[in-house]
Amino acid sequence: NQPITFIGGCPGAFESFASYDIGSTISSDGIVYECINLFCGSLELVPGATESSDWKVVGSCNGTIAPTSTTSTVPSIMATETPSTLPTVAPIDSTVAPSANPTPSPSKVPSPNPTLQLSAIPSANPTP
Repeated sequence: NQPITFIGGCPGAFESFASYDIGSTISSDGIVYECINLFCGSLELVPGATESSDWKVVGSCNGTIAPTSTTSTVPSIMATETPSTLPTVAPIDSTVAPSANPTPSPSKVPSPNPTLQLSAIPSANPTP
């Protein structure tokens, strides 16, 4: 066995059934673990509780990790408790728009590009 190296502040605590990516680090009882398997969040795979090939001991820790002074440009995978104050980018407008000048007497020939809009007035001669 190798001695455990002190790495500083602790990352977030382990949560059963949470989603952990390979490479994620968590802490449990002052020990830092790194996820090395796809099933790290499973209830049976609590780090340190059993011999597991899902978590690797990285070191020991105390307290919390100090916040960084710079912001990340990479989106977070985890949902936040506080919603963003920045507006969402506007959705893309639909390319299908109703005609400004509908045809008063439509032809009986089907359109090669029919629309999916329903008519407010029922047809006099519905198709069976």
